[in-house]
Amino acid sequence: MIDMANAIATCFAGEDPGSEIIDVTPGIAVEWLEANAINRNLKRSKLASYRRSIEAGRWNITGESIKFSKSGRLLDGQHRLTAVAQSGMTIKTYVVWGLEDEAQVAMDSGVPRSAADVLAIDGLKNRSRVTAVARLALAEHLGLPFDGIAFSNLEVVDFIQKTPDLSDAVELLGQRGRQTPVVTRVADLCFWKFYRLDPDAALQFFTSFASGANLEADNPILVLRRRLTGEYGQARRIRINEQISLVIRAWNYWRKGEPINRLQSSTWKGFIEIPDPI
Repeated sequence: MIDMANAIATCFAGEDPGSEIIDVTPGIAVEWLEANAINRNLKRSKLASYRRSIEAGRWNITGESIKFSKSGRLLDGQHRLTAVAQSGMTIKTYVVWGLEDEAQVAMDSGVPRSAADVLAIDGLKNRSRVTAVARLALAEHLGLPFDGIAFSNLEVVDFIQKTPDLSDAVELLGQRGRQTPVVTRVADLCFWKFYRLDPDAALQFFTSFASGANLEADNPILVLRRRLTGEYGQARRIRINEQISLVIRAWNYWRKGEPINRLQSSTWKGFIEIPDPI
């Protein structure tokens, strides 16, 4: 029987298959990572997500395990162990040992559960759209870039549960969010932010933004549509943060009743301008 109080990777060599919940300290994590002979390259976004969950005290025992082979080699768990080592905090997790070295080939071959799958259990409407916009809102909240950041299911679900008006806004916007010339999650995020300031104005703005009908040439909403569809010149792919910046600037001009002829974004850095509360 392994002495779990002093467990290090070499203790698992030659042991019959078994498992136990172990308090993995930063010191133990460093020891076990030394047994990481053959594994994937670390994904920084995934590592950052694990570390945020650990540091926020949101790490739960889920049945996912750190796995060792009969030879004492670490087969699965390098991101979790690295996050523990970097955070300086201890987690409880299942540890499985005594596996064949060849078992690593079949690991992570199932279909991953998404945040939308988790929310389906609670019967949340529009869950794919809600989780997509929640990732943008969470990135803004944490001051992170909008592209290339991975958030854990736990982070996304926790954010959605703490901001129930987010899913309400997505449902209210409905198909208008898909009919605008920005990606749907940008429309959903901006509508949510605007609706918090002025519900009636937000609905009016996005109804016109989606259709483009009956708008004067210098109306900021029509100018926004032209900017996003490339009518000012050569059309190009517009980055997420720039789309958000353009929509917010048009909203601010429109609420003030200011006519404009052109519209430029003011950010490439990933932060979001604040809608003018008037």
